[in-house]
Amino acid sequence: MSVIKNSAINWVNDLDKVDSGGRQVLMKKQAQILVVDDDKNILELLKGLLGLSGYCCTTAPDAETALNLLKITRFSVMLTDVAMPGMNGIELTRKASLAHPEMPIIVMTGFVDKYTSDESIKAGAADFIAKPFSITEIKARIERLAQRL
Repeated sequence: MSVIKNSAINWVNDLDKVDSGGRQVLMKKQAQILVVDDDKNILELLKGLLGLSGYCCTTAPDAETALNLLKITRFSVMLTDVAMPGMNGIELTRKASLAHPEMPIIVMTGFVDKYTSDESIKAGAADFIAKPFSITEIKARIERLAQRL
């Protein structure tokens, strides 16, 4: 119990650091992942699995929430679904990559025939992954991109 409490205190202490743009910078050594998907089950699954793998994972149920989070926190990697109500993941990728060109983005979709990897890459994505995917595959892709930072 004290290990969890001490980790939480250390994490909270790291939250007071900000970058030159005024965004909160999470200073832990592990990658800070933003996962955007309108499917609550996917968000919970990825947050849990990535957390068990040592990542700090923040979730957003839609593109607007993700854009607001990107204004206040610097993330190492963003993982976004394509098909979401309102702004889709391709448009989110375009906006996020313009605002944060240093942040790699992985686009994921279950509609590979409708959305192509070329479209995602043109929007600014560093990678594209089809659903369903294995946690081993997504972890490997995140690790590869996070190591560039």
